[in-house]
Amino acid sequence: MTERKREELFTFIREHHLGVGETLFFKCPHCNKEIVVEFKALELDPDTTEVYCGKSPEKIEDKRSRAEKEA
Repeated sequence: MTERKREELFTFIREHHLGVGETLFFKCPHCNKEIVVEFKALELDPDTTEVYCGKSPEKIEDKRSRAEKEA
C-alpha cells in the first residue's frame, strides 16, 4: 500500500469515527484479494482501538483469541 493510500485510509477512518466495533472489507490494490479489517475499542479505554487484519472474520477472531490468551 502506498503512503498516499495509507494516509487516505486513516483519514477515512477518522472522518467516519470508526473504531467502536466496525468491520471493513477492502480489495488489496496489488492482488485484488479481499482483506478484512476490524476495529474494536478497548473496554477500559474507549479512546484506544485495537485493529485486526485478516483474510476472513474467522481468522481475525482466531488472532484476537490468541492475543487475549497471551495477555
